[in-house]
Amino acid sequence: MDPSEFQLRQVLETIERAHAPVVATALAACEPRIIPALRVPEAVTRAALAAAGLPASDAILAFEALYGGLVCDLTADGRGRIEEPVLRFGAYACVTSQRAPDAYFASTEYAPVVFTWGDIAYVMDAAGRAYAANLDTAAWPFAPDGRALVARIALYDAIVRLRTLGAPADGGAHYLELEGLRADELARTLGVPSIPEATDETARFFGDGVVFIVDETADGPSAAEQPVTLIASSDPSRLARISR
Repeated sequence: MDPSEFQLRQVLETIERAHAPVVATALAACEPRIIPALRVPEAVTRAALAAAGLPASDAILAFEALYGGLVCDLTADGRGRIEEPVLRFGAYACVTSQRAPDAYFASTEYAPVVFTWGDIAYVMDAAGRAYAANLDTAAWPFAPDGRALVARIALYDAIVRLRTLGAPADGGAHYLELEGLRADELARTLGVPSIPEATDETARFFGDGVVFIVDETADGPSAAEQPVTLIASSDPSRLARISR
C-alpha cells in the first residue's frame, strides 16, 4: 500500500472517531487526502512556528497531530469543485505554503491552522479558539475549538454544495435563507438532530445527512450583519414543509 494512502486511512479513521457521523460524512465529501510532506513530527512544527514568531501551544499542536497534512477540496459557489486542494490543514502546512500571504502571519497572537485557496485563513490562539481571517479585516471568532472549526468548515461546505444545485425541475428548493434564528424550530418540524460539536451560543447546527440547518447571531462565524438561518437539503420535498 502506498504510504500516503495508508496515512490517509489512519487520519480518516481518527477523524471519524473524533466527530459525529454526520460531520465525518460531510468532511469525506470534500475528498480528503494526505500530503505526506506536510505531516511532520511535532518538533518540526514547533521549529517552523518559532521561526515565524508564532505560538506553538498544546492546543495548536494537538490540532496538528490530528489534522496536519490533510488537504481537501471545497465547493466553489456556483462553479462546482475546484481542482487543486482548497484546504490545507495544520500549522506546518500553513507557514510553509508559498501561497499564504504574509498578512496572515502579521499577528503573533495566532497561528494559522487552515489555509484556503481563497482569501480566508483560519487561525488559532494559544487557548485553542479558532478565528477566520482575511486580508481586509481583523480576525473574527469562528469556532470555540479545533474540533468545532473542522466541523463547521465541513458543514458549511455541505450547505454550499446543496445551494449550488439550484432549483429542481419540478419546483421547490434545495436551499433557503431565512431571517432570524429559526434553527431550533425548523429542526423540530423536520425531525433533524442537533450537532453539539459544532454548536455554541453564536451558531446552532442541526443535520441528518439529508437536511442541514444552521442559524447564526450577528456575532456568528459568517459575520452576518443580522441573525440568519440557512437550511439546505438534497431532498427538496423536505423543505416544502418550511414556512418562509
